[in-house]
Amino acid sequence: MNKGGTDEKRHRVEERDRASEREIARTLALGKEALLDSDSDEKRHRVEERERVKEKLRELWRKKRIRDQDPSMEAAQGFWGESERESG
Repeated sequence: MNKGGTDEKRHRVEERDRASEREIARTLALGKEALLDSDSDEKRHRVEERERVKEKLRELWRKKRIRDQDPSMEAAQGFWGESERESG
């Protein structure tokens, strides 16, 4: 009887340990998920800002190339905005 009681007690302790491990794993997963979410939000914002800056630089370089190739194209294309405002 003593052996049966010991086995049962050991089984309960092992089951409780497994439940604790599962709970710890769930808590860690939720914490990691929350960190990843906040990191991904920050990364997404940085990537979006970087893309806006890159696009603005591309546009400025494109305008500069066109202006350098033919200054009269600047007014015809309205790239710098002054010609559009003057004609408007």
